[in-house]
Amino acid sequence: MVYTEALTSSLYLERDDDVTAYDQAFDRLRAATLDVGPSRRLVAQIAKELE
Repeated sequence: MVYTEALTSSLYLERDDDVTAYDQAFDRLRAATLDVGPSRRLVAQIAKELE
């Protein structure tokens, strides 16, 4: 099951094709993320630049 939320509504998706598409998208996002250490350094660097 996939739960999506928008500003004025939400939606539950249960069809296998929908769940598979969201699962694949989540896997691609997860593969593109930084590890915890580099992520913290990036956030700290950006925060410092915004001061």
